[in-house]
Formats: sequence, structure tokens, C-alpha cells
Amino acid sequence: TKMGVLACMRTVFYIFGADFLRGTWVQTLWMGLALVTIFMGSMMAYKEPLMKRRFAYSTVSQVSYILLGLSTMTVIGITGALLQIVFHAVAKTALFLMSGAVIYETGKVRIRELGGIGRQMPAVMTGFTLASLSLVGIPPLAGFVSKEWLAHGAMEANVMGLYWAGPLILLISAVLTAGYLLFISVDAWKQTEKTVKKQKNRKLSIPVFVLGVLTVLLGIFPGRLIGITEQIAHMLIG
Repeated sequence: TKMGVLACMRTVFYIFGADFLRGTWVQTLWMGLALVTIFMGSMMAYKEPLMKRRFAYSTVSQVSYILLGLSTMTVIGITGALLQIVFHAVAKTALFLMSGAVIYETGKVRIRELGGIGRQMPAVMTGFTLASLSLVGIPPLAGFVSKEWLAHGAMEANVMGLYWAGPLILLISAVLTAGYLLFISVDAWKQTEKTVKKQKNRKLSIPVFVLGVLTVLLGIFPGRLIGITEQIAHMLIG
């Protein structure tokens, strides 16, 4: 999912250059389309009843966060975009591995079927919940760090008409993300059956739980990664 992002980076920063495009209609259009896609991806995910397809629409929105950061053509915004690449990869991998584990264990593929699944697969759903909180942007998880940098970058870019729209769309998207992810976690811990089935393959829990914990650690200790991404951002700006 990040190959399109890499293509944009190569085209904008290595072929044309940030100085050439900054302040032009190209930057305004790029930022505007990124904000629209953030919102639309979140809305499509919110309405989607199939589990894996909901996560896919979420990826459309979350990857557009990266494009928004790049479109600011500021060190802060690009740093946020690079951080988002890493943090989104960790969190969204946890979500898709969760869906795989649930399908393998139960065969359930729809969101409405997941009630009580947390009692059967507690470690999986714990990792999923942590990753979801990160995607929403709740502190002190990793997603909060990248989204804070992205919001500041959007304001620093000072593109006409989008100075206030960037942080506003990010906030609306966070609310929608909470709606389409955290309600899964809430339903997962409801007691729907008197007897709880045991998870057959407990090894499926390990990667989801580890990735969930990793979103917490990256959020609490982001300093090293921020330093690296800032250096890359300065290189791209030139």
C-alpha cells in the first residue's frame, strides 16, 4: 500500500523539487484531494459490514494521511508522514492478522458476528484494541505522535483555504475511526453465550498481541524514530 506513496515522493521531491511546487495550484490540489480521501475512506469504512473490507477502506484513509503530510512540503509535515508510514504499518498489520485469526478460528467475516469474540480470543482482541486506539490517535500510542506532526505540518504549510481544514478533517476522521474500530472492541467483550469456546490455535494470538504492544512502545518512546525521519525530511526538502 505504500508503493503509491513512494512514487509520489520520487516524483515530487526528486523530479520536480519542493521549491518548484510549493505554493502552486499543484500543492493546493494535492492537499485538497488528500483531505477528501481521508474523509471518504473513513466514511466508507464506517458503513462497511465486512471485516476485512472495512480494514481496507481504513487503509485508504490512513495512507491519505501520509499523502497529506507530504503535500505540506514542510519538515514537520513530511516527518509526520514518514512516522505515519511506520506506525500505520504496525497497527494495520495487527488488524489484518486479527481478521485472519478470527476467520481461521470461527469462520466469521462480518462485523455484526464478532460479539463476544474477545472472551474466546482475549489476547487477539487486546492487540486489536491497542492497534485501533493507535489508528484513532489516542495518546500515548504511536498514532497520536504522527497525527500531531501532520496537523502542525498542515497549518505550517499555510495553503490558502486549507490552513484550518487539515486539522478539522483529521479530527473528524479520528472520530469516524473510533466509530468503526472501537465499537468492534466493545462488542467483542460482551457476553453473548453462556459457554465460551476455547481458542484452538493460541499461536495466532502472539503476532497480534505483540504488534498491539508495539504501538504503545513506539508512542511512548518515539524519539529515535523522530530523529531519523526528521533527517530524511530535511533531505527531501533540500
